[in-house]
Amino acid sequence: MEVLDGQISADIIADIEKDEAEEAALEGFEDDMGENENEPLATDNVDPMDEMQALEEGIKKALHDAGEMHDDNEEEKDDQNEYLLADSDDEPKDFGMVSAHVQKVKSFNSRPAFKELEDQMLTQLPRHIGGCSVSYHGKEQRWQGIYPGASKGMSCSWGGQTHRTVKDAIMQVVDAVLSAHLVAYPKDALWKAQLDRVKAARATHSY
Repeated sequence: MEVLDGQISADIIADIEKDEAEEAALEGFEDDMGENENEPLATDNVDPMDEMQALEEGIKKALHDAGEMHDDNEEEKDDQNEYLLADSDDEPKDFGMVSAHVQKVKSFNSRPAFKELEDQMLTQLPRHIGGCSVSYHGKEQRWQGIYPGASKGMSCSWGGQTHRTVKDAIMQVVDAVLSAHLVAYPKDALWKAQLDRVKAARATHSY
């Protein structure tokens, strides 16, 4: 330790003053905490359920914006219309549909039953053929297969006295569309294989 004329080193004095300042600041903080100990922290005012609900609403909005989910009002409106699987440059009249309530969609991702079958590769259709598609009508609980010149077995409803599920109805119309295509193009091996796949799934109800 350096001592000059009986005086303490300037460095030591600076360290002592620094320690005293830190202690004073800490005491001041503890005093503030003591005065406010009965006041809830800002985070205490947030209900965890409110946070969870806000998170769920955010997820729903993201899915809705991505076209993966409809809100309840949209579902009600969906039931009033028929939805046609079509590309942006297709016209409903190209599929023989003339109703003013037909709306085009690029996918049926908002229909869980269709999406599940699609994930199993059971909804593929020869849509390169003009006028080939499927449509959905919620109010009538009906799926409709569409293929040029074909009408037999192309419409199928579910629920009620039919005892069919939504998936059953979808599978029947997909079967009907593929069958109609094979009548028109009997040598089309690609779609023959797909029809066999669909029929096998229907026979074993493995969907």
